Amino acid sequence: VGELDDQQDKRGKFLYSRIADLEAEAEELRRRVVDTPRRLTEFEKELRDTKRELARAMGQNEKLNTTLTSSRERIEALREEVDKLSEPPASYGTVVGLNDDGSADIQASGRKMRVSIKPDLAAGLTVGQEVVLNDSLSIIRSRPPEKIGEVVTVKEVLPEGLRAVVVGRADEQRVADLGDVLLREGIRSG
Repeated sequence: VGELDDQQDKRGKFLYSRIADLEAEAEELRRRVVDTPRRLTEFEKELRDTKRELARAMGQNEKLNTTLTSSRERIEALREEVDKLSEPPASYGTVVGLNDDGSADIQASGRKMRVSIKPDLAAGLTVGQEVVLNDSLSIIRSRPPEKIGEVVTVKEVLPEGLRAVVVGRADEQRVADLGDVLLREGIRSG
């Protein structure tokens, strides 16, 4: 009988302890049930605030990306402008002859010179055409015919048909080479 009482005592203490734990847990759950709506409201507010901050940050990021792209384009344009402005000055000349070796004879600054031609230009050059020379005096670009110049009268086409005597200002006479365009179209005295 004594042993049975001890077991019942232990069992009773265990049950009382378990009841106390369950009551504490129930109290905690009641407190959580009361706190949950308030905490849920706080979390929802925090979520809204975070979304607002994210939207603001994304807007600022988009503005910064636009500014960065615009700045890069502006820098590239300025770089190209600086490159153009720092190029050495180019000389102009007139083609007076084309040679079999891929070079050309030109008249530039009162001097006649034999110069090299940029390979992709060689086929399109004609005698009488104006060209652009780089600092090493190679033809780097062809130019369209001038729209201005001196008006002269052809006094006489010389026998070989490649030159003419022309009369300019103050009845000054000169011998001029005829360009390919004039040779194709043909000219006459007068």
